[in-house]
Amino acid sequence: MPADLRRHGHLLLIAALLVGTLLVVGGSRGRAEADEGPQIAVDLAADRHAIPDAVYGMSFAPPALARELALGVDRFGGNRMATYDWRTGVSSTAADYFFETVPGCWRDADAWCARGRDGRLDREHVAGDRAAGVPSLLTVPLLGKVAADAGRFGQPLPCSYPRWRFPSQQAWDPHNVDCGNGRTPDGRPIRGDAAGTPFATEDARAWIAELVHAYGTAAQGGVRYYGLGNEPALWSDTHRDLHPDPVGYDELWSRTKAMAAAVKDADPSARTLFFSEWGWTGFFCSAKDDPYAGCSKDSLDRQAHGGQELAAWLLDRAREEAASSGRRTLDLLDLHWYPQGGGTPLDATRSLWDPTYTDPSWIGDRVQLIPRMRAWIDAHYPGTGIALSEYDFSGVSPDPAVQALVQADALGIFARERVDLAARWNPPAEGAAEVNAWRLFRNYDGGGGRFGETWVRTTSTDQAMVAAYAAQRGSDGRLTLALLNKSTVARTVPVSLSGAAADGAAERWTWTAGDARPQRGEAAAVPGRVVLPPRSLTMLAVPIEGATPRSTPTPSPTPTATPAPPKAPEVVAPPPQTVRPAPVAPASLTLSVATPARAARTLRATCTVGAAGRVTLALTARVGGRTVTLGTATAAPARAGRVTLTVRLTTAGRRAVARARRVKATLRATYRPARGAPATAARSVTLRA
Repeated sequence: MPADLRRHGHLLLIAALLVGTLLVVGGSRGRAEADEGPQIAVDLAADRHAIPDAVYGMSFAPPALARELALGVDRFGGNRMATYDWRTGVSSTAADYFFETVPGCWRDADAWCARGRDGRLDREHVAGDRAAGVPSLLTVPLLGKVAADAGRFGQPLPCSYPRWRFPSQQAWDPHNVDCGNGRTPDGRPIRGDAAGTPFATEDARAWIAELVHAYGTAAQGGVRYYGLGNEPALWSDTHRDLHPDPVGYDELWSRTKAMAAAVKDADPSARTLFFSEWGWTGFFCSAKDDPYAGCSKDSLDRQAHGGQELAAWLLDRAREEAASSGRRTLDLLDLHWYPQGGGTPLDATRSLWDPTYTDPSWIGDRVQLIPRMRAWIDAHYPGTGIALSEYDFSGVSPDPAVQALVQADALGIFARERVDLAARWNPPAEGAAEVNAWRLFRNYDGGGGRFGETWVRTTSTDQAMVAAYAAQRGSDGRLTLALLNKSTVARTVPVSLSGAAADGAAERWTWTAGDARPQRGEAAAVPGRVVLPPRSLTMLAVPIEGATPRSTPTPSPTPTATPAPPKAPEVVAPPPQTVRPAPVAPASLTLSVATPARAARTLRATCTVGAAGRVTLALTARVGGRTVTLGTATAAPARAGRVTLTVRLTTAGRRAVARARRVKATLRATYRPARGAPATAARSVTLRA
């Protein structure tokens, strides 16, 4: 063989050996070249505390998803359920959608009540949760009224602001044209106090007694949690047909105290959540203070109560009531949290905990929400739990990988910060990248592999680059370490371990954008250097020397349902109709598109939405055998009505059209209301060069 070929062969061999070495270090899911990342330190002997399953919760989780993710709680709540009447099964869409009264047997997909459907949404919810092995959280109405019996099972549905009574309104339901949005043409709210039917503590006590009779007490496997009301600072707007006057400190406490006692009378083992306030200003002042105009110790209602922040004042009253009655009736202080915009999407979770982070939205303050809640509790009613029964970070970015990272970050923060219960509002859609954030913590291997239930001290020298969360698992003693690479490049992170020693290599599972679920990679050495792919979620399961596995406790058997007491007369649906009325949906969305001119660089579209929220447009097409995004647009309408958006074609999009001369594209609109499930609509568009 000639010398030059021999030299060339030697170089190829050396290169192959180097690449092989790098792949062994990084694992099959890592990149050969990786920038240096932060140092990760885990101490198994420090900061140990239990992580409740209930921090891994959702609202209205699909049963199959709830089962796969072994959710810790499933919430029956929100604006509509704050008006739910268990006696009739009806509820109101409230300000979310034209204040319409909907029977429980209604399904948007059917747009009428099918014969034989029970219509008891609470019983359906609990039955679904029991089948999935998930504890339930039911909202107990606190408004003093609930929705009146619908009396109808198809369109037109009754509503609180009918045209015959209020002929001049800002907007009308396109599917039910005689129902308005309860605002004057110039946007002022219309007072409506004739709607609804009374709902008192004895009604709640009877409801819970019926649930106990059907499913047992909470201690016996029945309904575990009850939330008292929903977002009181917004009652005089969201539920102005039922509670038109702003609620103040005294009324809120009076209602909370009475309803908590009713719950505990019916089921002493159930746990109650109270306050359940919507957002920042409502934590400090009541609706009587008009928090939209600002909140301080000099606000009138707050000033009349010693200038004390509302959350702290309620905790003081709860402590005094427990001392007086000899029993605790209020178990968890509950707040809701939605990012208010601004800043970098991956920083959105910092408002949950970071004392150095100033929220970039209109809040403009250091929120540190969970430590703030703990400080209130420690000072005013020690032993009270922390709940975030509504939160949603999915709107911070349209990028699925970022959404997954932010959701995983939130779950890790809840575990570290000793939150007792948390429930995501909108469950991720089937196949969404975000589901993998939950899988990382609840089922990373598809076989029930979970993040541990005992937190241990975990630090990252740059949490904004690579976040780290660790816990020890009781079933096999393993350390589970979640590593979230938020960078757009691969990172090599040195991982150190103290307080115990590893007993072999770590099992490794990693999710990156494009993966359907976490994939198993090559084993990793811990302590050691671990390569993380860009924008990825990684779980390391590290065997620990000397750890004594404990057997997983056998779940308590689900109590056999005893016959329920007589309930309200069943709704008899009308016979099937040939033509079904158009559906009413809390998240209404229609989409129309103007035909684009030849060689157009923009596309104009008009969306009609049912309430305030966020609209995202994505124009895509199949070009050269792959799906290409040609352009996007977003808008955040402040109220129901029409919004016009302009999609500007990207440079790549214009080039694709120019090359193909004619492209058949799809314009898809996604509408996420401030409250309620999302809606989508799509239209075909032909683009010509």
